Amino acid sequence: MTEHEAAEFLSLPPPRMLPAAMRRRIRDAILPRPFFFIIIAVTMLIIMLASFLLFFILVPLRFGADLLLDFGQPSLTQGTVLIIREVSLAPKSHHSTLVSFIFETDSRKELSGTCFFTAFSGKRGDEVQVEYMRQFPNICRISGSTLRPVGGTYSIVVMTLLLFPLSLAPFVFIKLQCRKVADLLTRGMLVYGTVLDIKKSRPGSAVAHISFTKNGISYTVRDTISTAVATTLKKKQQDNSTVMLCVAADQPNHFFLMQKILAS
Repeated sequence: MTEHEAAEFLSLPPPRMLPAAMRRRIRDAILPRPFFFIIIAVTMLIIMLASFLLFFILVPLRFGADLLLDFGQPSLTQGTVLIIREVSLAPKSHHSTLVSFIFETDSRKELSGTCFFTAFSGKRGDEVQVEYMRQFPNICRISGSTLRPVGGTYSIVVMTLLLFPLSLAPFVFIKLQCRKVADLLTRGMLVYGTVLDIKKSRPGSAVAHISFTKNGISYTVRDTISTAVATTLKKKQQDNSTVMLCVAADQPNHFFLMQKILAS
């Protein structure tokens, strides 16, 4: 897109229909393509890590089985305690009690299971109430116990699940920024400004100060630009040429430097 084409577009009465090519240029201006692929790679890595953690938490640590018993409709029966053992799952952690037991299902099938207590007052041979899933009788525990190690709460599962929407946050941010610029180009007005100065801020970017007049009032705005756009603005500054801005009708500080998409 040339400056002439951009000027023709912005001279149309709002709301304007934004061409698909201009939308792509807006996206590339907000997030250059190499960075876009880096974000995709990092997002995939986070999703893979979250999936691995979720599997490890739900299956080996038996969080999934506890979820079924906590929120399902388990059957109840009587069982007998076989073994009681104090265990410590990590150095310097609180001791918990591992209890092994046997019970009979409704179909008279004898099964065994293990569960954890923070403290267990019973002894070997005591009768206890056992809850189990009728469809999956191997998922069982003594009432009041947990299948997951003591100290493991569902907050671990929730925090792991939060990694999934967190991995999509950069894409949501980029989408909102693109929509913000697109809305401005659809309804904003064209003004011409003068580059006052350009200063390098960090590797790959610079800060430009631009002055323009709107409705007889002068404004000076500051914008962060890429080095490619900075090169274009320096040439215009040397030639005493103007730059194009799309400015919101009621908010002069809400603007978009058109050279960002003309140079991309």
